[in-house]
Amino acid sequence: MSLVGAAISTLFMGAAYYLVVTPAGLIVKLARDPLRRRWDARAASYWDELHLDRAAHEPADRDSGIRPHWL
Repeated sequence: MSLVGAAISTLFMGAAYYLVVTPAGLIVKLARDPLRRRWDARAASYWDELHLDRAAHEPADRDSGIRPHWL
């Protein structure tokens, strides 16, 4: 690839990024809050409870002594 071709492609890709991806990201950011960072004065707590299904983490044969590595 020539030096001129490399420069033109770099400029084109930079312009495409700033003209397409950046506005799309700003629109999504203004439209919704995926991390739920907004303040809710009515909320009792911001902690999320962890609900584990113990039966799903138990081995099939309880007498085998084999347990998943995370327990």
